Amino acid sequence: MELLVGLSLMPKEATYYFTRATIDRALNEKKLAAMAAVHGLKGLTYPTVPDAVNAARKTADKERDLLFIGGSAFIVAEALSLSAVLPD
Repeated sequence: MELLVGLSLMPKEATYYFTRATIDRALNEKKLAAMAAVHGLKGLTYPTVPDAVNAARKTADKERDLLFIGGSAFIVAEALSLSAVLPD
């Protein structure tokens, strides 16, 4: 229920990169994208956090875009572990 409320509050004009944490109980990225679509959110799915982060970094405009990584502490932790190996 909280997830559905959260999705309804997300900006509709943003591009989303749906992924899943590397834990057994993580919500499937395709299911998440389908739930988000009900609320008018658009994006693509990626099987891993590194795949999603890499795709977002490649498509982001460094002058105009903000890359926000959220969802769960597991997702954020995986993304933070990439910061040492990903160039700016």
